[in-house]
Amino acid sequence: MSSMERQLITDLDKLELEFTDISYLTRSLSWPAEWAIWGCMLDLCISVLNLQHDKNKWNVIQDLMQHCGLILQFEKVCIVCDRPCKLSFDE
Repeated sequence: MSSMERQLITDLDKLELEFTDISYLTRSLSWPAEWAIWGCMLDLCISVLNLQHDKNKWNVIQDLMQHCGLILQFEKVCIVCDRPCKLSFDE
């Protein structure tokens, strides 16, 4: 479990949610930056080995990996967040 997930659980715990609610939220998290290893392998196959692919889908995947911080995926809703552009710290 990443530190971001631990922090999310800690913050949500303050809201007095049930553990099942928190588990549901964390299972729905995706980190596009973590997809980078697969993206590198796909890029090699596409650019060097001439793998046939859907160019529109490949562009979307590349954009998600480059520009998204996290994705919350639910059955009928998907929340996509930008990467942070400013980090602030308390004293």
